[in-house]
Amino acid sequence: MLDSGAYAWRRVDHAVGVTIALMSGADPRTGLRITRELTLRDGEASYDLSLRAENTADRPVSWSLWNVTQRRAGDPGDGGVWVGLDRGDLELVELVPGTGVPTAERSGDTAFVPHQDVVGKLGFPTAAGWLAHGAHGSTTSQAFRVERDRTYPDGGSRVEVWMEHPLDAPLVHLDGLQPTSRIVEIEVLGPRVELAPGESMELRITTGIGEGTEPVTAVSDAGHWGSPAPAGNGSAIGFFPYVTGSLQVERTGEELTLVNAGSPVAVSVRADLRGEPLRVCSDDGMTAWAAGILAMPDHDEGADR
Repeated sequence: MLDSGAYAWRRVDHAVGVTIALMSGADPRTGLRITRELTLRDGEASYDLSLRAENTADRPVSWSLWNVTQRRAGDPGDGGVWVGLDRGDLELVELVPGTGVPTAERSGDTAFVPHQDVVGKLGFPTAAGWLAHGAHGSTTSQAFRVERDRTYPDGGSRVEVWMEHPLDAPLVHLDGLQPTSRIVEIEVLGPRVELAPGESMELRITTGIGEGTEPVTAVSDAGHWGSPAPAGNGSAIGFFPYVTGSLQVERTGEELTLVNAGSPVAVSVRADLRGEPLRVCSDDGMTAWAAGILAMPDHDEGADR
């Protein structure tokens, strides 16, 4: 019922956007009713997803919320999936070996799963709360909360990545699965929770879409940071925004505009600006979204600001 049953829906309009809510029936097997709410706001290439499960049974049930986003994959060597890591710690769980499992490599606090000819799934127990997928000229990111004191399913996986590519014959050990396209699934998991009758749990994810497929080094609600070619004499970072307006460095008595009118750019920033808090402001200066830099490369002292 939860995967293929009928869902009711409602629409709620706001002053600056809209929320669409999808509601399942009460599923007798799991004991759950699922509600998915998607909120979109004017001027933002992003949306908020709230996934909620309520125990409608007359007994306690124990489940983990699990959100799956399917995207068209690129060819091998063209893009892939980036996963933020806790303290750069890369742990992997081989979950579903079809023809094998995807391989991953670590760079700093990020793991990268390139598009590859494999059918299988990989789990990330040390995911830090964001992931991104780049292919066909755009990048989709997802930011979510990690509950480090809770138990996650599938060997502790907080994120899972599934890949598939066309096969000439079905995989008997996977119920005859025979992929016909290049597909990647980016999956965000919640912790396992025991729910008493009437109790509920929730998983919140912010999804954004930006131009380009540069390697992603950080994700925020306002956009993601990439690694384009260096600009000028200093190391360059690129901010790919999901909102319109200007990105500014908050400093007493001065402001530094890095991004204007929502267009992605590469910028050089002095080394003494590392770690400065950032914000994205609307054109009227009244609204702000937290951005923040998780890491910034060193820059030459003479680099332009």
